[in-house]
Amino acid sequence: MDDEQDKTVLTCAELAERIGAELHGAGGVSIRGVSAVECAKADDVCFVASPKHARLLADSEAAAVIVSKKLEGVDIVQLVVGNVDAALIAALDLFAPKLTPMEGIHPTAVIEDSAVLGSGAAVGCHAYIGRNVRIGEGTIISAGCIVGENTTIGSHCRLDGNVAVYHNCRIGDACIIGANTTIGSTGFGYSFIDGEHRLIPHNGGVIIENCVEIGANSCVDRAKFGNTIIGAGSK
Repeated sequence: MDDEQDKTVLTCAELAERIGAELHGAGGVSIRGVSAVECAKADDVCFVASPKHARLLADSEAAAVIVSKKLEGVDIVQLVVGNVDAALIAALDLFAPKLTPMEGIHPTAVIEDSAVLGSGAAVGCHAYIGRNVRIGEGTIISAGCIVGENTTIGSHCRLDGNVAVYHNCRIGDACIIGANTTIGSTGFGYSFIDGEHRLIPHNGGVIIENCVEIGANSCVDRAKFGNTIIGAGSK
């Protein structure tokens, strides 16, 4: 259940200032969440990305709406912005649930003596950090993760639960790896020789550059030669 005491509450005037909107209507109206126009409650802000969808506001209970230009015949508070998507992202960030940050090293985590963890790095329960691993400051290694030997993970990254990063991989700074993702497993490379399929060794690695986000249950295989590279900023 939600803890009402931890929920963000902003007036429309405060929200307008935070998302860079021009306020049209009562600035003192309270906002407690963000929702789609069709299912908004009386203390929600909704959004209309296209004027053709403005008709949906007639049946909406929303207290306010984010729009790209002021709409005529709309009685609720309007927050007019240059880019509805950018304003929506900002609003969602403001009202995101407040989760307890992970800190420290869980007593069930196994960390090899040769591994080096930066200041403020956190490791969750039943995680394993292999030999000669380097993990940057502020990086979070969640429960059940495995980081193989000689792998480097940069600063301020987040590996969600049960991520496996194999040996000899490199992950840059500010990366987010979704739960159950595998980085650096052997690729699908076989050759049919003397009547049987033989696995081609994959001696390369994986390089994930800065500010990459990889969704849950993904797989990034290592290369046969050189490296599989995910470029900076990829999502």
